[in-house]
Amino acid sequence: MSAREKLSRPGWGYYLGRTTQKHFAGLQTVGHKLARIIFHLVTRRQEFDDDHFAADQLRYQERQEAKLRAKARALGFQLVPMAARA
Repeated sequence: MSAREKLSRPGWGYYLGRTTQKHFAGLQTVGHKLARIIFHLVTRRQEFDDDHFAADQLRYQERQEAKLRAKARALGFQLVPMAARA
């Protein structure tokens, strides 16, 4: 898999969407993050591995769920998970 294909995977899309959702400066943040990653890869002569971004996405979803549960609890509601669809 080429580096271009790895960068087009959902992890980068989620990160870009989250950072640019509220303001355009998020695009600069994404560019800076990419520059840091590329610099690290070039100086250490390592191959790109996006497993870190999958874990980051999972942590983000867990934080969002915790925030939603806290808001529901503050309003007097309780969240109940939906049954798994077949």
